[in-house]
Amino acid sequence: MALKAKNAFSENGNAVKNLIWISDFQIQGNTTALDKDSTFTYNMVKLTPASVRNFSIDTLFIDQRQPSTLEVSIELSSSSTATESVPVSLYNGNTLIAKTAVEFVNSKRATTTFSIPSQEEIEGMIRIEDDGLAYDDHLYFTLNRPAKIKVLAINNAEGGFLRRLYNDEEFLFSEFSFNSLEYSKISEQNLVVLNGATIIPNSLVDALASFREEGGSLLIIPALDSELSSLNTLLSRLQLGTMQRIVEQERRLTTIQYDHPLIKEVFSDRVRNFQYPVTKSFFELNSSATSILDLDDGQPFLIENDNAYLFTAPLDSDNSSFVNSPFLMVPVLYSIGMNSLAPSPMYYTIGKEQRIDVAVQLQQDEVLSLRNEVLSFIPRQRTFRNKVAITTAQDPAKDGTYTLLRGEQELGNVSFNYSRNESKLNYMTDDMLEDLSLNESVVDALDKLSTENKVESLWKWFVIFALVFLGIEVLILKYVK
Repeated sequence: MALKAKNAFSENGNAVKNLIWISDFQIQGNTTALDKDSTFTYNMVKLTPASVRNFSIDTLFIDQRQPSTLEVSIELSSSSTATESVPVSLYNGNTLIAKTAVEFVNSKRATTTFSIPSQEEIEGMIRIEDDGLAYDDHLYFTLNRPAKIKVLAINNAEGGFLRRLYNDEEFLFSEFSFNSLEYSKISEQNLVVLNGATIIPNSLVDALASFREEGGSLLIIPALDSELSSLNTLLSRLQLGTMQRIVEQERRLTTIQYDHPLIKEVFSDRVRNFQYPVTKSFFELNSSATSILDLDDGQPFLIENDNAYLFTAPLDSDNSSFVNSPFLMVPVLYSIGMNSLAPSPMYYTIGKEQRIDVAVQLQQDEVLSLRNEVLSFIPRQRTFRNKVAITTAQDPAKDGTYTLLRGEQELGNVSFNYSRNESKLNYMTDDMLEDLSLNESVVDALDKLSTENKVESLWKWFVIFALVFLGIEVLILKYVK
């Protein structure tokens, strides 16, 4: 606020600058002090809410997936400990499809669950009945039919574990050997797995590097007899470092980097004592890429750089037990697949930068737009060969569900909601504002400034009268005897 005010004021250092700041002075996050500027005077008008009682819809998430239904959980909060029930309604478009009452039992938090069809597209809204703040009494969400993620395995080793993992309704899996691969297939994929690569031709290096530059994800699994010169050529293009000599020592995979975005949401608990997979041989690696899984001697087992992934050891059963460790193998490889085409969340938060991947191929000069009954805008976007990545931050300015359009072709819906930070009704006390001028109203602040300006202007009249009387005295002394 101080920065905005400073930009609005004159740059003249001698000018009198008074800022009238009208606010309820709600505490945001951990901030308990105002940003100030010594070049102008603050006149604070503190608004006191008539009531600090408020119920809010905080979040919504899928709690459980069934073949035909989804269990959707809604978390609500109260600004103070409450003992009462709050009506909660679920809409699909303008149609009411479910309603319940949520009980607050001497608590500030409560949860309820709705069952909705898993195969239907839902243009949803949750609404509560509350006399407090209005903006957090509803929450928009969307359930679209997700696009299948295209996964291509280029095999020079046994790929049964890839076939089993990615042969799911969420994926469209295909596989080729190195000798039968059609390079034109690569650009159509979301994830390419290079499984057991030995010699990688320069033409394939170029195709894979170009695929990665176009926004695709790439997973590389080496072979014991990999030709390091050609493999390192590809790794260098992907900024994954270089493979060194092979180490024939058995190591356990003991460290999971739980804070890495790939697996941050995968594991609910940070398990420290699990059945560690082992590897009999691995490649030493010289790399500054981010580690995801590490061996017990600190050497990386899986690294990542900008959606390019590299295992430092072959995954065939003769060398590693990783594929036989469902605790690690399934969530890690599944997450790599899912992250290759960012899934559309049920809703986004306005004011927070977020990315939306749309599986569509645009022609030259085509753009995607978002539109509802009130607003229409073209979001910031980047076009790749097999998708469009949309980035949102301040747009849209209003919450609601928007239709994603390619020209006039509807591609699905996207929901946006306001941040719930304003729902926490905590305010700065007078003690926090004690060194500032506080006023009861805007009128009081203006009257105070007007009085101060009048007082300051009287000195000019005193100077004028003093000079006049001095002149009169001089004339009297000179002409009157």
